[in-house]
Amino acid sequence: MGEASSRRWIITSFLVTAGLLFTWMALRTALAQPTPPNRVFIPLVVGGGGSTGSSDAERIFPSGMAAASPLNMQSSTNAPGNLTLSSSAFVPAYRVIAERIRTALLSTSTVAITDSVRSLVVPGGGRAFCYGPQLDYANHPGGGGGELPGGDLGLWLEYEPREHSNPNAPPTVTQTIGLGTTDAYTLTYRSSGHACAAAQLNSLMDGVEAQSEAALTLAAALVSQAFSSGITIPTDGSVVDLTAAMNADYAFAFSSATISRTADLIDYTLTLTTTEQQVMGSGPSSHVYTVTVNLAHEPDSSDPLNIYEGLLTFQVIDNDYRGGLQCGGPPPFVAAISGSLAYNRLSATELRLQARQASFCAANAATAFDAQGLKLTNWSDNYNLFTANFDPTATFTGTASVSDTLTTNLAGSYTFAWQAGSGDSHTRVFNVGINNSSPVEGEAYFGFGRRIQQATGHSYTITSTTGITQTLTPGDGVLAVESMICNWAGPGSNPSSREQPYAQRQFLRLNETTGFFEVPTGGSDIRYAPTNNCLYTATGYNNSADFWYDRNLNEVRDELYVDPIADDNPFGDRGVASISGISGDSNGAFDLMDRSQGGVDYGSIVNIIISGRNFRLPNAP
Repeated sequence: MGEASSRRWIITSFLVTAGLLFTWMALRTALAQPTPPNRVFIPLVVGGGGSTGSSDAERIFPSGMAAASPLNMQSSTNAPGNLTLSSSAFVPAYRVIAERIRTALLSTSTVAITDSVRSLVVPGGGRAFCYGPQLDYANHPGGGGGELPGGDLGLWLEYEPREHSNPNAPPTVTQTIGLGTTDAYTLTYRSSGHACAAAQLNSLMDGVEAQSEAALTLAAALVSQAFSSGITIPTDGSVVDLTAAMNADYAFAFSSATISRTADLIDYTLTLTTTEQQVMGSGPSSHVYTVTVNLAHEPDSSDPLNIYEGLLTFQVIDNDYRGGLQCGGPPPFVAAISGSLAYNRLSATELRLQARQASFCAANAATAFDAQGLKLTNWSDNYNLFTANFDPTATFTGTASVSDTLTTNLAGSYTFAWQAGSGDSHTRVFNVGINNSSPVEGEAYFGFGRRIQQATGHSYTITSTTGITQTLTPGDGVLAVESMICNWAGPGSNPSSREQPYAQRQFLRLNETTGFFEVPTGGSDIRYAPTNNCLYTATGYNNSADFWYDRNLNEVRDELYVDPIADDNPFGDRGVASISGISGDSNGAFDLMDRSQGGVDYGSIVNIIISGRNFRLPNAP
């Protein structure tokens, strides 16, 4: 195997051999391992008064790394006090989160970890208002009327309404939708937020960002504790026990807090209990959670600040779970939120990471983790899978401030896939490419992909515009948009056989004044009808039986009937109509991305996204 694969095997083998089996109190014993082949041992000793500066801590920790949505922009006022922002009003959340973790790492006093513990206990994440709303409808071609459930309709509004967006204050946005001289009209958003693709990806990433930051912060607190307590970090196989020191300085009950080192692999483990308000379903107002965090970090001997890899895992055991998991009996029962973050920083400008998160029942919680992070089987609910390859440019110098010139646009490739239940037939998938440009801009694609359980070893056949066919085999857990299912849960729905060769697309550009991502005119292809074929043919319908659905989400059926052919305003209360029944309808009502572009049929949605739009699937670490 190659050197990177060898190092990955060593890290994961170490974790498995070391007994990373999270029982209800999740204690772990570190075992010595042989020195990895082709690696140079770093006899670095810190603590005990031997520190020569902040870079010592950063040499043994993934400093400058975080998991964050590339479309999450933060006001510069959210940055830590030691982060100097000389020009940017908005900066990537990645940068702010990485600096907060670094602040904890280099702290010479007790690190504030209360919010971190709570972030691990609270699952987090959700969906944007503009994405997958509950939808009232009548006279559906599949039969009847009612309400479609939330979460299934994809990018429904072009923008997130202001009242549901982040607290940045935007101006009024006026956009002309141009489909030709006769049917162009001006749409004014009185209170807009992000373009929907950005709003939804940011919402999905809320939990991943918060929990990975929390777990890294707790591991950083161990390093800070060692420095502050004058404790020497081991150099070869032994274990430093910081449990007593952590219990003395923090209000949580630590049953384990250790640092060990074998050759150049450094292992941080801590287990604590906390009494928090019940956040997973109904039940007692508060009870005890058991939280375990493990970080196995391997820095490169030649450049440990810029080249490193590792695996972070966390698990939250809830012994009084009363939520909706299907765990073989009525609640309360034991359940676990489990997550991982695998990372490989190949250079100062290239980082690969993959974050996984899912809920497990008691019977499977102890074996949730395998060599790649979370197992792809035996989970119960809410599997989230984020893979990213990008330029982090977050090499910190150890000075009191960080120059604004270190900010990047996080150019790279990103994929987020999620599956609500282990029995679902498909995942929902975002593929997002961020260009190396200023202001930040990129393109997002949404649709349906393979199941999480089928996310290993799959491949796609891609044909270039010159007719050359190649097989693309992504790394484990990297999924692509393969189809659109427009009627997931409506009348006559059968998702497994209703895949259509479409996808949703939004081109996004950051407004550097407001901090919101906007869509240039003509940059969205998101409109469809919630039917099996994504289309609605008006022929055969009349005034009383016209298929209607609440596209603008005002919950009022107040649109005056004119004619189903002329009445194709995509933001009106009547649903869109497709007269010709094909993509590119002259009326503009149906507007999904199909497999053709510029007169070329790329054969599949995967193919056009990769070959036609020049997106590149990220590689797993």
